[in-house]
Amino acid sequence: MSSSRNNGDCFEYSLIQLLVRNNYKFYDVQSEKRHIVLSNKCKQSEMNLTKLKIPFNLKDFNQIRIMCDNNGTTGNSNDFEIYNMENNKKCGISLKRNNMSIKAPRANSFGKCLPNDYTIKYKQLNDEWYQKFRSDDLTKFNKCTRETIHNFYELFIDLIVQYITKDNIFNIIKFCTSLDYTDYIIHSSKNGCFTIYINKFKPSTLDNFKVVKKQYNTFLLHFDKYCLSFRLHTASSKITPTLSLKYDVKYIKDSPLQIVK
Repeated sequence: MSSSRNNGDCFEYSLIQLLVRNNYKFYDVQSEKRHIVLSNKCKQSEMNLTKLKIPFNLKDFNQIRIMCDNNGTTGNSNDFEIYNMENNKKCGISLKRNNMSIKAPRANSFGKCLPNDYTIKYKQLNDEWYQKFRSDDLTKFNKCTRETIHNFYELFIDLIVQYITKDNIFNIIKFCTSLDYTDYIIHSSKNGCFTIYINKFKPSTLDNFKVVKKQYNTFLLHFDKYCLSFRLHTASSKITPTLSLKYDVKYIKDSPLQIVK
């Protein structure tokens, strides 16, 4: 496991432990099982959260649902959600450790908010590149030439850029910012400080959106007064049939994420 992933898991475990100590119960069996996995990884590395000011009233909720990675494919990037079934209250929490990428979606998951043709062409491109790597006896991306990697990323960037239109721009923004799911983003920095954000994005008009290729592995999506950066990278060093392509999505310049005082 990478150190960044391990840090993120320990942050999640520590906050969930705080809720458990306040008599929160697990929403379902899957959440309980995920908590056991987190506990086995992070029990010896629980973080000190005394500086964290919880943005909600602990007494307003009583159940925890720990989300799995697959939830991100639906546009839900919460790490966990808390509930009070008696009054139908729900709160979605997304945790960030040392970085503020608001989402890291798989490149093929954009098929959920783009025309079906995108998914078909994405799979074709994916399979063509996998066969090319195999024919060149390449099993790891770091063994590829710089030119090969540049061409590889650029073709996938070109593919998604051509499918972004005014008809699907809002769905892409919602998908990448977890707009329908996340109530709070809690960021933990290396120096032990915590910052809590809420998403205040309310689109006015998206008619003037603009997509700009920045470099071989990055494009920018300008809308309203904001700009989202999409940086394509591989989630694994190994070359697998799915190629493990992901985007790091983050706001640059202005951001609708407002700090909770």
